[in-house]
Amino acid sequence: MFLHTMRSSLFRLAASSLLCSLMLYIGFVSLPPDAHAQGALKIAAVVNDEAISEMDVYTRAKLMMVSSGAPDSPATRQRMLQKALKDLIDESLQLQEAKRLELEVAEEEISNAFAGIGKQNGLSGEQFEQALQQSGVGSATLKRQIRAKISWVQAVRRIFGGKVDVSDGEIDAALAETLAKAHETSTEYEISEIFLPVTNPEQFVVMERQATQLIDRLRSGENFAALAQQYSRASSSTMGGSVGWVRALALPAEIATALERMGPGQVSTPLRTKNGVYLVRLENRRRANNSGALDPNAGKAELHLKQIFVPVTSDMTPSQEAYMKRVADTARTRLTSCEAIPQILTEFNLRDYSELGWMKEEELPSQLAQSLLGLKIGQPSQTIRLEEGYSVVVICARRVIPGKQPERQEIANRLRSEKLELMARRHLRDLHRQSIIDIRMAGQG
Repeated sequence: MFLHTMRSSLFRLAASSLLCSLMLYIGFVSLPPDAHAQGALKIAAVVNDEAISEMDVYTRAKLMMVSSGAPDSPATRQRMLQKALKDLIDESLQLQEAKRLELEVAEEEISNAFAGIGKQNGLSGEQFEQALQQSGVGSATLKRQIRAKISWVQAVRRIFGGKVDVSDGEIDAALAETLAKAHETSTEYEISEIFLPVTNPEQFVVMERQATQLIDRLRSGENFAALAQQYSRASSSTMGGSVGWVRALALPAEIATALERMGPGQVSTPLRTKNGVYLVRLENRRRANNSGALDPNAGKAELHLKQIFVPVTSDMTPSQEAYMKRVADTARTRLTSCEAIPQILTEFNLRDYSELGWMKEEELPSQLAQSLLGLKIGQPSQTIRLEEGYSVVVICARRVIPGKQPERQEIANRLRSEKLELMARRHLRDLHRQSIIDIRMAGQG
């Protein structure tokens, strides 16, 4: 997962809006007149005798801006410059560590990753390079980012790969939790995140305070993507915090629970997990995957349905049919549970067509499925017009037939990846402490 997560972030950098953003931001984050040559020579920072130029910082800030779609303002530019310099320092340390370990990334691997980003935008590698050049970004800063990420993955695996142990007890506990969740309704969330990591318990208070300050800035109108670019330490920061669609079962319990209570566009309170503090913005939610079918790994849901049916015949006048519609609407207001149906049928002198039985959710007629969307057990649907009359449907029960469950090895790999990611963050922190870092760029120290 560690390798997959890092590499996935490279390709998510090229969201469908990237090409458009490149065109819109031509000339953005420009240096003062005649300063481009100076920027290439002026030193922004020195990391263990390796220089980072101010031009490197400005170019990276522009790449971050176009990839996140953040608004052009002096405050945003300043924050992006700070984040760009910090990222370039991190990458220098990562590349230096890979060099110390005599690890090399093949040019072909970098070219393939770069071309993959272009392909997601409908461009060949050459066309994508030209688009970057026209925007004033150039391909070098993106290729450096790709090289650093892949090098860091290799270095972390070399140093810690043989030191990560996952016990049978940890696997058993995680598997039991996953199986228990598999019986719940399957939900997917489209989310964005800001992740503030901690390496010891004392840091939680500091990170929660920082997260609260970020919420205040969001409420004052600042852009979530821009803040994620600057502050988030997750790999998704390169995409302005965008994570995409994630199954609820794959999320930490603290985040999944918060998302259940949120609506699209809302941002969570600071959420403490075992690895750090999150701010999560819910973009959207759904019960189905991209094909429209239920996720096969989450199991298939079945609903026990009953209805109140008010018949309409072809010989009725419009006023008679309108009366039958009012009967159905009135009956609906009395329907508070499945147990109330017999009494309602008697009260309105309706025949008993109530039992619809158990129906697989993915096989429901589209009109009925739409009417039941988001309903809780015992809550009636809107009045549905059918060919033979009016129907009000209520869900009496819901059950999930478990689908494919994760294997022990799959669980072990996930736990191992989580531990490896934590070790990677700690190791980068240690490299910072052990290194000589001299920041010279004005206003960035």
